[in-house]
Amino acid sequence: MAGAGRSPGGLLKTLEALARSGAHRETWQITRALLPALLAGPGERATTVHTRVVSFAADVAEWAGARGELPEIAALAARPGSSHLTRHARRLHATLTA
Repeated sequence: MAGAGRSPGGLLKTLEALARSGAHRETWQITRALLPALLAGPGERATTVHTRVVSFAADVAEWAGARGELPEIAALAARPGSSHLTRHARRLHATLTA
């Protein structure tokens, strides 16, 4: 993302503003498309920005009534432990598969 001229944190702020305007479904569609690129890659340690992205995605998915499993989120949700990232991934996964 940084190579595209956007930081994940800056992009998240833009998406948050869009969601606050009431465009929940549109925000979810954009977030869903970008989510795989915004997650930590293989061998990369997750940061607080990654956690914020997944938490935001879970909120927007709930607001938009989104459904449909995302493999990357299912894999995160299946991880052992109770980190903030894992808990938010489980919440997002539960929303999408309800």
